[in-house]
Amino acid sequence: MLGSAFIAYTVLSSKQKRQKTYHRLLVAMSLSDIVSSFSYFLSTWPIPQGPVGGWNKYGGSPYHYAAVGNDATCTAQGFGIQFGIMTTAAYNVMLAVHYLLTIRWNYSERKLKSVEPYMLTVPPVFGLGLSLPQIFLKYYNDTNLWCWIKASWEYEDAVQRSYNARWGFAYGPLWAIIFFITAAQVYLWWTVRKTERRMLKFHSFSTAKEQTRHSRRVAQQAALYVGAFYVTNLPYTTIAATQRFYNPHTTDGFFALLAVVLCAPLQGALNVIVYRRAQIVKVAEETAVRISARLSTVRKTFLADNNNAGKMGLVGDCEEGTNNGVESNVEEAKGHGEDFVSRQHGEDGESRPPPGEHDHLIASHVEEVYED
Repeated sequence: MLGSAFIAYTVLSSKQKRQKTYHRLLVAMSLSDIVSSFSYFLSTWPIPQGPVGGWNKYGGSPYHYAAVGNDATCTAQGFGIQFGIMTTAAYNVMLAVHYLLTIRWNYSERKLKSVEPYMLTVPPVFGLGLSLPQIFLKYYNDTNLWCWIKASWEYEDAVQRSYNARWGFAYGPLWAIIFFITAAQVYLWWTVRKTERRMLKFHSFSTAKEQTRHSRRVAQQAALYVGAFYVTNLPYTTIAATQRFYNPHTTDGFFALLAVVLCAPLQGALNVIVYRRAQIVKVAEETAVRISARLSTVRKTFLADNNNAGKMGLVGDCEEGTNNGVESNVEEAKGHGEDFVSRQHGEDGESRPPPGEHDHLIASHVEEVYED
């Protein structure tokens, strides 16, 4: 919940990001995830206190820990979980479509605006369509850890009814979405690889990599969002497919249940890691460089001490080594800077157009759409 809230705040507080379809999609997806995450957070609180038909029926504990709710709160929690899950999943589909439109069909930001209303409104409608029927069917009931889809025990075939309702309104649509975003991701990578191979016919290997670097970075970002969706939804849907449900009277299914309750609310936490991946990688690299420099200094000090170096000489060597290291790093940075400038402006200093601007082989709007 906090991860999704961070993404929403980051985008809404930036005028530049608010103007981009990509970031508005992320905000909408984050807001829908906050709904389901908050509903998960409530856990057993909304469950009505009292005998639990399913457990009591088989001699189990008739009460839930910390359950202080009623039928209305149970229905609200079940609706929040169902609506949040399905709407967030649908926004993952829209995100995959957005990546394809930009990289495969070369949509500009202006052209994306024409399809943005559909990308923003279809997921909530989809989520409501899969969430509202259970209210009228009275299928939002206690499912042991929270309230979700379960037929009342007043039905003789309550277990089968619950199973059918979950597959029709949750597991089935989720598996369809999983297959779609997987196929979209494969097609995205195939498009990038095909573009690189075509460019190799006209350019050197390094130039081809340089020209398609934006597309490759976006494809990597898309793959990570898909991975976050897998981690969140595969445990629950896989358990449903194998029917390894948790039985409170045996040890069967306990670790499967543990995987579900750990992964189901993680969408926002994983998304914020993907969203801030560049900054995280940068900090990690800088930290690794500092640690490496420290270890190198300690090693030099240790070797000098073993060689019975004089104290002043040791200090001088360390200072010289440190200064040399700094000077070396500065020279290396200058070299990289000059190399970067030469790539951007050419050996003769003339400014080059952005990668792909005049090349029909690659998507020329990727940097514009995802630059921030």
